[in-house]
Amino acid sequence: MDIHSWWVPYAVLLFGIWDLVTGISRAVKAKKGEKTKGLSSRAFIILGVLFIITGIWSFWA
Repeated sequence: MDIHSWWVPYAVLLFGIWDLVTGISRAVKAKKGEKTKGLSSRAFIILGVLFIITGIWSFWA
């Protein structure tokens, strides 16, 4: 294992959690009628779930 690679699974998991929280908060705002720029809440939620799965998988890879 490379000396700098220990933090990669944690970084991917943290990014996935951040994406998931962002997607959920955007979905709540959209439900209230507020407009947001950029990616949709569904895209953030999907990316968050994918990054969380990848982060968990990278612990064993």
